Amino acid sequence: MNSLDLFLVQYGLAAIFIILLIKTIGIPIPIPADLIILTAAARVAQGKLNVWQAFIAIFIALVVGGSLVLMPPLPGSKKVARLA
Repeated sequence: MNSLDLFLVQYGLAAIFIILLIKTIGIPIPIPADLIILTAAARVAQGKLNVWQAFIAIFIALVVGGSLVLMPPLPGSKKVARLA
């Protein structure tokens, strides 16, 4: 059992959701998103996850993460950007 599979056994759909959300927002993680989705699909095929629960967790993580990336900047964020 590899470390990603062991991680998913322990934390399940919450781990899939959080990792994909963080990755979609743009924070670099050394695990490719495709690998996470394929591992979730393999666990669905083995009967360890429900297909609809996995689909909803992946879909919501990608939609929310994409929305956060495209959200307009907050007022005052230009001041913070100038300091950097």
